[in-house]
Amino acid sequence: PAHAGTAVDWIKTGRSTMPITYYQGVTHDDRGNLYFDGVFTGLHRTNFKLKQEASNPNVIDPGAGQDPGFNHIGDLAWDAREGGRLLLPLECYVPGQPNGGNTCGRGAIGVADPATLKLRYAVGLDPTDIAKAMWAEVAPGGGELWTSSGSDLLAYDATAVAPGAAAPLRPVRRLAGAVPPSGVTGAAFYRGRLFLAGQDAGALQLWSIDVTGATP
Repeated sequence: PAHAGTAVDWIKTGRSTMPITYYQGVTHDDRGNLYFDGVFTGLHRTNFKLKQEASNPNVIDPGAGQDPGFNHIGDLAWDAREGGRLLLPLECYVPGQPNGGNTCGRGAIGVADPATLKLRYAVGLDPTDIAKAMWAEVAPGGGELWTSSGSDLLAYDATAVAPGAAAPLRPVRRLAGAVPPSGVTGAAFYRGRLFLAGQDAGALQLWSIDVTGATP
């Protein structure tokens, strides 16, 4: 089964206060840095003690912001390729607008420089499979980049997220119906399993997912 079968309560052991601009997502590299994004288009770097080292209030390139209109970054991921890069799930989101605020019906993965916090390039995702990108997480080994569309988990070839990608990317694997009832606000791999956090069902829940059974 995709979902673990045992429910347990977690106990809070600590708390750290952070700026509201770190709201959307968090990831880390292998060099002692944490990266946050939010509230909509900002990208920020701190050390592991949460001392801010750099900040870019708008990492989305003006061209991408105008066509198709990307203006929101979801939960980001770090990847070791290209000397280190930040993978930014991009969407168009205007609260109160039709289609749940998704004004362009498209998603993409932006690639930002972890040193300068500037966008290097972006690669579009085929809207046949996904209408917006709200989170991304690199699988152990770095070969796959996971996200979700509706109730399905999707994996993309991480090597295909590259400069000059010829066409919108299609997923290489799909795990149908694997998104938990609580939805997904963020994700992380741990010991080979994909952990998904969400609170669509009320209280914040964390689910452990086995993605080894995903189909091509």
